[in-house]
Amino acid sequence: MILLKKTAALVLALMLVITAFSAVNVSAATILHEDDFDYAVINDDEYALYRYNGADTSPELPTEYREKPVVGIYSECFYEGTVTSVTIPSGYRFIGAMAFYHCEALSAVSIPSTITEMGNMTFTGCTSLTSLDLSKAEGLEDIPFSMCCGAVSLSSVLLPDGINAVYDDAFEGTAITSIDIPDSVIYVGIDCFKDCTSLERVSLPDKLKSIEIETFDGCTMLNTVNIPSAVTEIGAFAFRNCSSLNLELDIPYSLTTLGEGAFENVSGITSVFIPDTVTEIGSNCFSPMDANGTIKIICIENSAAAQYCASSGAADYTAVQKLMGDANLDGDVNILDVTRIQKNLIGKAEITAKQIADVNKDGDISVRDATMIQMYIAKILTEL
Repeated sequence: MILLKKTAALVLALMLVITAFSAVNVSAATILHEDDFDYAVINDDEYALYRYNGADTSPELPTEYREKPVVGIYSECFYEGTVTSVTIPSGYRFIGAMAFYHCEALSAVSIPSTITEMGNMTFTGCTSLTSLDLSKAEGLEDIPFSMCCGAVSLSSVLLPDGINAVYDDAFEGTAITSIDIPDSVIYVGIDCFKDCTSLERVSLPDKLKSIEIETFDGCTMLNTVNIPSAVTEIGAFAFRNCSSLNLELDIPYSLTTLGEGAFENVSGITSVFIPDTVTEIGSNCFSPMDANGTIKIICIENSAAAQYCASSGAADYTAVQKLMGDANLDGDVNILDVTRIQKNLIGKAEITAKQIADVNKDGDISVRDATMIQMYIAKILTEL
């Protein structure tokens, strides 16, 4: 299943590369050669930079050619070149696939607000690039496949509001320390932040429905990450080897699938409540779960999680009755549960099984839940 999903992702990535290369159709007859730049004729009124032939490591990019506007950078324009810094002029609309591929001396690039399209692998292998500010490019629809993969010095990235996706491998192997993914994003790709060993904090958007395969695999410094309430699947090895994660894992009720090895070798997870909405749990999801009982798991009786714990030899797990309103898990619904919620709201008590305490099923523990339990105790409500 994992192999099929990754193969499908690779096929998609290849299609994206082909699309990016053919976004602007240029035939051999429409390439015009000059001293430092070759120009591609896009139409009768516009040109794009086709190839850089100059020796200047900080070239000034032209905005006009033959009294007509230059509006973009074609695929592979600076491919494996020696440029160290580039300011892309305002008015440029696109940067083609692999435009700066393995420009290993490139340390600074300025992206204008007019950019609306970037091709795949734009800055792949730019090992000297330290920061990338895309925040002004608000017309950009997505962060392309493998955009900065292998840019090992890249520590700071700002993304624009309004993008829909951050595609596979986009920042794999970079030195990013933290990143805020805009609320507009609905897809964060496979391997997107894999082996970002300096990454400490990630803010995921509320609309995200899946954390993909190996998205944060090998992020050994990651200690702060949220799982949005809309997420239904955490893919295989999504957080594998995130050895600095040290938290009580809060799994949303929307979740149905925990993939193979999703939290493998994440010894800092102290406890986790797995709601009975989770119907599929892959092997080694919370490995190791040996006799030392490194992870305390609380789950619902007869649920998929309870079966997983029993079959995996988990030493420290508790399967509880699904008694709505039993916030303190003592097997009864009474005023002590109201008190537990009230204390939780002021930071004086923990609620482990949030699915059980959230009696109004809004995905949050609030005073409304305490009020409903009080009404149930007073027999104003007949059920929770």
